[in-house]
Amino acid sequence: MLDLKSFLIGAVLTTAVGGGFYGIYVKNAVKTVVPQVNAYALLGECVSLQNGFDIKGIESFLDKAEGAMPNIRDSDTIVTGVGVALGGDSKRPSGMGTPLSICIENISSKLVMLKEQVEQ
Repeated sequence: MLDLKSFLIGAVLTTAVGGGFYGIYVKNAVKTVVPQVNAYALLGECVSLQNGFDIKGIESFLDKAEGAMPNIRDSDTIVTGVGVALGGDSKRPSGMGTPLSICIENISSKLVMLKEQVEQ
């Protein structure tokens, strides 16, 4: 007859491998991938706006990006954690949040410059 200790160890391992670890992986993967794809799209939009003179378009983009940045930062944290766990460098930026933040800074400066030109 199967002893209680062996049964409990088997149940814990089955739950961990079959549901627990995989469930955590799927939950974190979705939380990571969707914001990273969104950040990539926002970065493309930001770069295209840097080459233009559309004040309203830039303002609209900045509002949209501001709303998305908390999720993107959370996603970047997960990407960095996974990278470190796989032997990466924690000081090296991971994910799309850093390049997007740089682009947002640049386009914000451009917006100020464009508004100053309109006032003149």
